[in-house]
Amino acid sequence: DVLLLNKPSGMLSQKSRTDDVSACELLVDHLISCGRLSHSDMKNYRPSAVNRLDRNTSGILICAGTFRAAKELSEIIKDKNLKKEYLTLVKGHISKGKDLNAYLKKDNASNKVTVSDVYKEGYDMIETVYRPLGYIGNDSLLEIDLKTGKTHQIRAQLSYLGHPVIGDEKYGDKNSNRDYYEKYALKRQFLHACRITFPGKLDYLKRLQGRCFTAELPKELKRIERDII
Repeated sequence: DVLLLNKPSGMLSQKSRTDDVSACELLVDHLISCGRLSHSDMKNYRPSAVNRLDRNTSGILICAGTFRAAKELSEIIKDKNLKKEYLTLVKGHISKGKDLNAYLKKDNASNKVTVSDVYKEGYDMIETVYRPLGYIGNDSLLEIDLKTGKTHQIRAQLSYLGHPVIGDEKYGDKNSNRDYYEKYALKRQFLHACRITFPGKLDYLKRLQGRCFTAELPKELKRIERDII
């Protein structure tokens, strides 16, 4: 019913163009190769990811192998009953945690979002909770509790606050990105979906009630983590 994938950076969660190969295609190939899925099975339902991570964000991707699982997983994500936590390294020193509320609008043409402190027409409300875990120089390792899940939410909101994610080419700081590339050969953004916790009440997926799953950092981020104090 459910497969949790620790998605590497660089892999699409879902197709954006017809010729893309995403985690969904790799999931289907895996299930067919190990005998858990046949082509005839896919006449009724094709296994797929039910959440989405940016291409250059790593971590837990939730995949549904059956229609009943996909339906319930989609419901708990829509109702904000699935707790989603991330690790990120950002520019600048953050001394204490905060619950951030703001508004976000996506420009589909540029695939970029804009953040505002006040509501504007066409903007959606976003909420991000963070707390500092440690520091490397003047930069901060944060644990993020993502309350809403809008496009580029973490990256754009932290950049708006003056604390862009290290390695982020779209919303980040070029000088900081260059420093981490030169010291650690970092070629991606330091953003990792590290933990999910299922709600205490489920129906079809009741065996997952209250369970927590974690995905360890990939090796390119662990190199940096070792220097965090």
